[in-house]
Amino acid sequence: MTVNYVTATFDGKKRRFELRRHRIAALERAMRWGAKQEDVEMGASAYAAMRRFHKGGWTADDIELTFAYAGETPSPNEAMFAKMAKAARLAGHDLNGDDAKLFNPMPAIERDGHAAYAALAETILRAALMGIEDDEAEFDSFKQKAAA
Repeated sequence: MTVNYVTATFDGKKRRFELRRHRIAALERAMRWGAKQEDVEMGASAYAAMRRFHKGGWTADDIELTFAYAGETPSPNEAMFAKMAKAARLAGHDLNGDDAKLFNPMPAIERDGHAAYAALAETILRAALMGIEDDEAEFDSFKQKAAA
């Protein structure tokens, strides 16, 4: 079965990353924004970024933008709970402030270095652009390093 998301342990927590296909154009616009003209001509596209990851020619911006646009997507159960929690808040119930917090990958990237997340970013882009087999969707950085 083909899927378009990746589940990975990121900063000690299991997370689901999905670059939704309708957001790919926005990612590509962000990749072109502020880029040098020769980089744009070389290919400021999600596909070109995926190829750069594969060939080892990625940039720090490639990593940061991929995670910014893929973010962390909730599992189906978490999404259902978020909808129920929102309905409960609208009905006046106090949930003790248990609102979901926005995912910020930058502290982990800055701590561990961009290269630690290059293979995951490539897998996220490949899942979004082409789909990946569900057995590839469970990303294990240790397994990836051993295979390299």
